[in-house]
Amino acid sequence: MTITRLRAQKPAIDSSSYDKWPSVDGVSISNNGRYVTYTINSGSFLSNGVVTDKMIIESTDGKWKMDVTAFKGSPQFSADSKFLIFSTSKDSLCIVTLGSSRIEYIPNISSFQLH
Repeated sequence: MTITRLRAQKPAIDSSSYDKWPSVDGVSISNNGRYVTYTINSGSFLSNGVVTDKMIIESTDGKWKMDVTAFKGSPQFSADSKFLIFSTSKDSLCIVTLGSSRIEYIPNISSFQLH
């Protein structure tokens, strides 16, 4: 009996490949250290020109996670580390209660600042 192994040839990696690789950006950690948020930049675009980036919000113990696709700007943790606040791509303010599935949207707000 003869066993033959076949190997598929992998495509060469050149500088044009880098733009297609996902990258991590906008990493932030809550004041109490229990939550982190970061953006995965896909390098891909939808047919209408919208970037397909994804924001990840998760607990540092790995027990809770949420993915968000319709966001813009930089998300901010509240000072007490109970909420993550960010703008959506439809000019709404989004308030996520960390560790739960509760999300509140406030329409017609294009920017915000926490003090």
